[in-house]
Amino acid sequence: MPRDIHLSLVLDPGADGPGQIVEAARIAERGLFDAVIASPTPRTGLEPTTLLGTIAASTSHIGVVASVSPQYTAPFNQARYISTLDHLSKGRAGWNLVLPEQDTAPELHGVSVVPSDIARYSRAAEYTTVLTALWDSWDDDAVVADKTSGLYARRESIHRVDHRGDHFAVAGPFNLPKSPQRHPPLYVSVGSEESAQFAAQHADVAVLTPDAPPVSGVPSTLRERVVSGGEVESLAAGLIEQADRDGIDGFVLHASIDVIRAIVDTVVPHLQSFDRYHRKYSEPTLISRLKATTGVGATL
Repeated sequence: MPRDIHLSLVLDPGADGPGQIVEAARIAERGLFDAVIASPTPRTGLEPTTLLGTIAASTSHIGVVASVSPQYTAPFNQARYISTLDHLSKGRAGWNLVLPEQDTAPELHGVSVVPSDIARYSRAAEYTTVLTALWDSWDDDAVVADKTSGLYARRESIHRVDHRGDHFAVAGPFNLPKSPQRHPPLYVSVGSEESAQFAAQHADVAVLTPDAPPVSGVPSTLRERVVSGGEVESLAAGLIEQADRDGIDGFVLHASIDVIRAIVDTVVPHLQSFDRYHRKYSEPTLISRLKATTGVGATL
């Protein structure tokens, strides 16, 4: 039996102010989209985690995925941003790792000599390792929150990380208890052989650019698609055809707020009539939704 097609939305950096971006997220939630993804481009986009905190407060179900550059942010700080977003959204956070081919503005961060792609991929891999270790530094039983004794957390259930690698030295432990998902799902954009290999090793979701090479071993695979107003009427059949032909789970859409509204009002009902799109949010967290819909079990 063919699986449901899943949709996510890249928030439009050209929208008419933050209010319209939040409204686009609300429309996407009305259309049962899995997630909205904040643009990774610092030249045009609002700061992702701050924007997504606002969206999380203005929605109830849709996932909020922040774009993260491993080249210009410290892993401890970034772990706090993502974990805080997961706490605020009650388990709807994800993160989209910006790899070398998507990272186009090193001069904005004072970088005059850009390391090789090999070095940058090495840094990105170590970055994901450190974030995971920080999130794992609080055991499940760490928080006691006993008002009678005044004990908040068990010291023996909170562990140092003591990571020392080629790019980072992080002592830990983390300064936040585990979030609802503990490990918010990692999205990786795939546009090259190198990024495909990276996604196969680290990603929960691979987001394929139009010319991306094949990628295997990733629990969920989505393809980027730019949608214009003129193709909405025929979009449902086109999405089904492409998903079945390419063996992918769904699409990450780039579209204006008016086009997204048309997709929600027209395309989503068509997909549902073909029994290729869900009719409600069945899982409370983003990662459990991915597990339930891709059948990957404990892989995530």
